[in-house]
Amino acid sequence: MFTFDQRLIGDESTLAFGALLGRNLRSGDRLFLHGPLGAGKTTLVRGLMHGLEHPDSREVASPTFAIHHRYDGGRLSVDHLDLYRLTAPVDLAAEGLDTVIDDPSSVVVIEWPERLQIGSLSPTISIHLTLLGEGSRGMRLTGRDGLESIRQSTSVLR
Repeated sequence: MFTFDQRLIGDESTLAFGALLGRNLRSGDRLFLHGPLGAGKTTLVRGLMHGLEHPDSREVASPTFAIHHRYDGGRLSVDHLDLYRLTAPVDLAAEGLDTVIDDPSSVVVIEWPERLQIGSLSPTISIHLTLLGEGSRGMRLTGRDGLESIRQSTSVLR
């Protein structure tokens, strides 16, 4: 596993980091996005979609009310879930989302994964966002091997 920390200053850095991450994703990746409301989880997903060459990353919206959005048309399809409104522990099969998370050809992004049933799903990449004040965020990425090149590329975010 690979871990590193990065300070992201403003939405522009968050979008740029998301794009960098998106260029390094592969089918079957599962991303867990942790952080309080307003920490930039959906902004990160917009950047990720840009990095996956999605035709219009601006259309990415938080699926808080819909629970699930699917985005096709880029290098990889993305299933974006937001579990904020669901009562923990969330059973994805009971919510009708088990086929979504088992699709090996797409990338699955889950906001508020701490609401999942313990042990029901494991991420290949976990990102923790924290609010640091004055428009900046702390970001800690823990992920699968093969992501090490991201660390060298983050110098463009400063």
